[in-house]
Amino acid sequence: MRSERGVSEVVSFVLVFALVTTSVGLVSTLGYATLSDLQSAEQADNGALAFEVLAADVDAIESGRAETQSADVGTSGGTFGVTPAETVTATVNGETWNASGTLFFRSTDTKLTYESGAVVRRSGDDGVILAPPDFTCRDDVAVVSLVSITSTSSSSISGDTVRVLTRRQSNDLLASTTDETVTVAPQGDTPDAWAQYFRDQNDWSYDTGTGEATCTAEHVIVRETTITVDFRV
Repeated sequence: MRSERGVSEVVSFVLVFALVTTSVGLVSTLGYATLSDLQSAEQADNGALAFEVLAADVDAIESGRAETQSADVGTSGGTFGVTPAETVTATVNGETWNASGTLFFRSTDTKLTYESGAVVRRSGDDGVILAPPDFTCRDDVAVVSLVSITSTSSSSISGDTVRVLTRRQSNDLLASTTDETVTVAPQGDTPDAWAQYFRDQNDWSYDTGTGEATCTAEHVIVRETTITVDFRV
């Protein structure tokens, strides 16, 4: 009888020990995964804040409030860079102008881009415009401010801290006409974000089939600012 009780106690101890060991292992594994997710999210948020500061510097140049800007930004484990792809086209009376060059920040699962004045955040297949471009559509005036980005340094760069130098290369008036229609067509890889932006603007007419937005006004202005962005570690 004592022998059976002893065996039963040993079996019970082994089962309890195995259960505790398994539970500790699961908690450790799940806890590590959660911690990694939190760290990735924090890195993406920190990188996003740094990118928004950088985008504000570019906006200051585009609006004429500054000629050059310099900022030291933390990468938070991500990468800054410039791609030469076309971003937005504007067409007036059959003549089309192309803005090109995208400033970007990329972390593990998030990408932020500066596309002709708009700050776009993309996670997976979803994108949203965090800061709008400098576009105006009213009955009396329509203004489309295109921004092209160029770079003389590496196309991408990473490091604990990156110095970003921005300067205005040119500022051109492309069109100034009366009683016309301007058509804007985003060309990047975030069409859904741009579509939502134009749908939210009451004055722009957006065509879901072509992905183009139009505005008819008494006075139409299209201008382009070209900005050079260089990176230093």
